[in-house]
Amino acid sequence: MRRPLFLFMMLAWINAFPCLFSQSRGLVPRVFLEKEVSESSGLLFVDGTLWTFNDSGGDPVLYAIDTSDGKIVRHVVIGNARNEDWEAIACDRRYVYIGDVGNNKGHRRILSIYRISRAQLQIPSLKEIKAETISFEYRKKQKRKQSGEKKEKNSNFYSSYDCEAMFCVSDTLYLLSKNWMNDDLTFVYAIPAVPGHYYISPVGTVKTDGLVCDAALRPSDSGVLAITGYKDFMPFVSFYRVESLHPLRLHKTGGKTFVKYNGLQTEGITFIDDHRLMISCEGNKFFPARLYRLEK
Repeated sequence: MRRPLFLFMMLAWINAFPCLFSQSRGLVPRVFLEKEVSESSGLLFVDGTLWTFNDSGGDPVLYAIDTSDGKIVRHVVIGNARNEDWEAIACDRRYVYIGDVGNNKGHRRILSIYRISRAQLQIPSLKEIKAETISFEYRKKQKRKQSGEKKEKNSNFYSSYDCEAMFCVSDTLYLLSKNWMNDDLTFVYAIPAVPGHYYISPVGTVKTDGLVCDAALRPSDSGVLAITGYKDFMPFVSFYRVESLHPLRLHKTGGKTFVKYNGLQTEGITFIDDHRLMISCEGNKFFPARLYRLEK
């Protein structure tokens, strides 16, 4: 009689703490990416298509990827845009936003987010889309060492003004810093999702599991945020519940560090549906550029 009681108690405990059992079931290797997108630095699954791009001086192009074989099935040039260091991509109901926000050493003064029509992106014959620009500068009148920063040993990167993750809620874009000064803490910046020039300062902080490389909202309700990155060369994915937006408050509900993939450089993450995510990694000497699936 003890075993049924034990099983009943276990089931009750699982139901009482579902977040502990909603953690990822592990990364599942999918398809290799073509050499043309070997530096994939962001992912967005929107309107049935998976989009990616290259970072750091690549062409200002979005690439549509066939998730069944990793082949590039479409190129879309983003007119009147430059790819200084594209690092993030997000969308709302009307637009897709491409973040030229990479800033490893903090030397870039003006950074840009390109806004393009989501409806135009769905037109198969369209090879170029003109973008509108949201530009911004960091308010660097703050002390160089912001609250919570700590200098990493043997690092060439001494900036908390580098972002690689972005998501959109309502009429606001949120940027999450890749905080080289303290990889346990990310600074959150908010920018209106409207063309113009802005000066931004942190609107909050979030405790993270390492250097943040991308983020994605669950499509059904925007109440769940997935963050990926790495710490000590080991990739992680963490899940947060969005408790409020003004100010932004995130509550961690689960996550996992993938020890067996030590050296895997996760760069992009996107929800395929409410329970499945796709992750891209940039090619390096340890792992080739590839897509991975993750179930939540």
